[in-house]
Amino acid sequence: MATVRELIEILKVITADLPTGLDTEVEVGLCDGDWMTMTDAVDIDYFARVPMDGGSQKQLVLLRAHLHPGQGRRVRGVGAEVEDDLRKLTSDPDEGFGA
Repeated sequence: MATVRELIEILKVITADLPTGLDTEVEVGLCDGDWMTMTDAVDIDYFARVPMDGGSQKQLVLLRAHLHPGQGRRVRGVGAEVEDDLRKLTSDPDEGFGA
């Protein structure tokens, strides 16, 4: 997704299948590759990126999660344990299963 238009279109498609439609609550998930930290403290604003080299300013829409230490819920994807097992099976045999 790269534009506000694409975000709006995706939201329309997804919310059409939800019981509360466009009134559905929103959370943001921040994924680090293993875990996802979820928060409902979300706002939307604009953001301007000003290059240090004096280049042109870039303005964009910012979906901002207010996630402070100790806040949010950490969840792990259903496939994460399978990925861990596969990584162990395909790694050095001295470090894998049965080692």
